[in-house]
Amino acid sequence: MNDSHPSYILYLDIDGVLRPYSKEGDTSYREHDELDQECIYRLDNFLSQNTDICICLCSTWRKIPDDTISLFEQWPDLFKYRLPIGFVTPDFSCIDYNRLSTHIQREVDSMADIADMYSKNRGLEIDQHWNSIKNIFPTLENYIILDDEPSSLFECQTLRNIKPDMYLGLQDEDIVNLNNPLTKLKEH
Repeated sequence: MNDSHPSYILYLDIDGVLRPYSKEGDTSYREHDELDQECIYRLDNFLSQNTDICICLCSTWRKIPDDTISLFEQWPDLFKYRLPIGFVTPDFSCIDYNRLSTHIQREVDSMADIADMYSKNRGLEIDQHWNSIKNIFPTLENYIILDDEPSSLFECQTLRNIKPDMYLGLQDEDIVNLNNPLTKLKEH
């Protein structure tokens, strides 16, 4: 693990971040399984310089065993960066409304129907994970998100999200952008 007492969690999406889509307009789920090694290299460097950050997988890759195996095969160093427990966010179907943050509960209450709520599935999964895991790791202070599609996040979470270009994947400018909110979080 990066740090036995992590201060921050990086919620990591894979498609569009470490596996760029092949061409504009193509967001097909399983066109390619190959991760972009340059994107991995950039994230590796960032994590090796920020040893108080651990990764939690929020990608759909967490739901398919072959994808999870492929992820670890293509990025063996992921083992040292992952949270030792609670390495993946819960599935939307397992969300417990009572374990959500108050501000997220308010947003959910204002939604018209379950379809609106489902459109924020990634945000709900991250919020419930954060509220559960921060009790296990008392050193946790905050989190950041690396996801190319912020539409599935709540407004309060988009401020913590770094959005790579889905056709390029994680670039140097995204790493700079990851450092910016992290620096602000560390100052508070």
